[in-house]
This record gives sequence, structure tokens and C-alpha cells, in this order.
Amino acid sequence: MDEDRHQDLSRRWPTGYCVCDDPAPADWYLHDAPGNPQPVTCMKCGRHWWIEGGRVVDGPPFVPFTDNLRRIQALGVDIRNEIDINGDEVRVPRSRWTLPPDDKQMPSVRLPNGATRFTWYYFPELNSWADRLAGVYEHDPLAGRRRRHRVYSRYYRPRYERDRDPALLMAYAQHDALALEEPWFRAALGHINDDGDVDTHRRITACLTGRAGGQRALTTTVEIIRRDLRAYRGILAAGRRLSHDAYALIGKAGGNPILGAWSVKEVRREYTRLWRATQAVVGLFTSEFQMLDSLQESANRIRG
Repeated sequence: MDEDRHQDLSRRWPTGYCVCDDPAPADWYLHDAPGNPQPVTCMKCGRHWWIEGGRVVDGPPFVPFTDNLRRIQALGVDIRNEIDINGDEVRVPRSRWTLPPDDKQMPSVRLPNGATRFTWYYFPELNSWADRLAGVYEHDPLAGRRRRHRVYSRYYRPRYERDRDPALLMAYAQHDALALEEPWFRAALGHINDDGDVDTHRRITACLTGRAGGQRALTTTVEIIRRDLRAYRGILAAGRRLSHDAYALIGKAGGNPILGAWSVKEVRREYTRLWRATQAVVGLFTSEFQMLDSLQESANRIRG
């Protein structure tokens, strides 16, 4: 049951009566259901419940109408136009174009395989509105990282096979987050381990987990994500036109591990790209700060 509760189009247990300051039936969507009681979704606060004879009653789980609309938006359909719901042509009233916040209770979760510093927000188990970005991007969010991965691998592999210098493996590990996908790199690590060179093996694997040269304290991807979000808030607070020194100050103010100016610029570029994607979804966020608040709430649920 708990697993179903977190699936987009699964039935969800009723949340209880509308919590709007001025509840109005005009803001409610009455689902087509035979007989009584009848399921209802409030289009303003997002709560859903069963009603019979004007009274709230107990009932089984059902799919809130707002979930249907989010699914339709995720497919790239503009809900301002007439839409098809289970074979019926429905026109969503203007007052309902802006959907309420998603009321799904997202659980604390571990970072899934494949989720990285700038892709974690595409995973529905981490981010409650990730599904609504489907259709906004026509490309794989990992495509750029994989292109860089191929370039770095082609650069470092022949040099390492020629010189057998462990420093090349460390440099490759620092540049390529997908280094472990390369058989030649895994084989090289295996040979170093078999030779008993524990210190070199430790320093290379430290690069993979974010420790430059193995000297920094262990930094998990989760901590990096949270640090990036702190830097992003600093960027938004500072305004649009920032000097190189201003970026450096934001990186220092974000806490450990300290970000350099170029890394802060990378944070700005990636999260600005995400903001532009959210703008293609009607009624998702009204400001970058609102998006950031939602991202930080999601990031705080991730266990390292």
C-alpha cells in the first residue's frame, strides 16, 4: 500500500476535507462514479475525499483528478485546451489551470543508482515533480555526461596503457564520474589491487568519491547536492550580474566542501536550465526561489 501511495497514477488514500480558507464547491472536481458516495478533488488545495449527502465519509483509495492532470501535462498536453480523460472530452476551467502543490508524502530514500549531482531531480522517487518534466526534455539528461565520458576515456586510456602511470588514473577518475563504466579502468584498478599497492588504490578510489588526491574528508553525492543548492540560493540572492570574485565568495559561503568560482558557475548553468524546463509546465512554479525551496525539501529527504 505504501509503495502504491507514491506512484503517480496509483490510487491514494483520501487526505480529508478541503483546507482552503473559503471552501467552495466551484473549486472541487466531482469524479464520475456510479452511485454514492462520490470521490472529490479540490483543485485549489489538492486534497481529495469522499462525500455523500453533503457529508465527508470514509472511502477507499482513488486517483485524485490533479494526478490525472499532472500526467497529461507530463505528456506535453496543454491543459488550457480541451483534453481527453478516459475517453471523455473535458475542458479544464481557467481557475484550475494552476495546479495545487502535490500532496504526495514522499518518503526518505537512498540515492538510486544513476542519480548524480545534476541529474538527481529527474528521478521521481527523489523529486515529487520529476514526472511533470517528462516530455519537456527530448534528450537524455545524461547525454552530455556520457559524451564527456567517451572523450575522457579516449584521451586517458592510450596514455595509461603506454605509460602505466597511476597519476593518469587519478586524473581520469577526477574528470569522469562514469569512469567505473570503462572495463579498462576497472581492470587497471584490479591490477593495482593485486599488486598490493593499497595506498595508490585508495587514492584513486578517493577521487571517484570526490576527494581530491584523497586529502579531503569523504564527500558523498548527497552532501554535494545539498551544497550545490546552498550555492544556488546564494546566486539567486546576489542577482544576475556577478563577477568572478562574487562567484568565489558564494562558493566559500556555501560551506564545506568549498566550491570554486567555476564550479559555482556550473551550478548556476545547470539549475537555470532546470528552471527553464519547469517554466514549460503550466502552474508548476512562479519563481526560482519557489523551485529551490522544493528542491531543498526533496534533498533533505535523501539518505547518504
